[in-house]
Amino acid sequence: MDQQKRWYRKRHVGARYGGVCGRTIDRAVEDGRLPAPKYPFGNKIPYWDGDELDAHDRSLALADRPRRKSAAAGLSTETAAAI
Repeated sequence: MDQQKRWYRKRHVGARYGGVCGRTIDRAVEDGRLPAPKYPFGNKIPYWDGDELDAHDRSLALADRPRRKSAAAGLSTETAAAI
């Protein structure tokens, strides 16, 4: 069964990201912190695709994860060289 596409207005995007104002959303789009809106229902009112926002959030979460140290990272230089 097809799931309907979710569209968010600017105020809903602001609420999603901590209750920020519309101008903060505009700045986040301008400097690439959020994906650009689409205009699926006309050319005046911007809407954000829910799937794009979800993918954006996942990519940020993955980028913020601490990286695992390699096994050799904690070893002395001589021991690491021997491996």
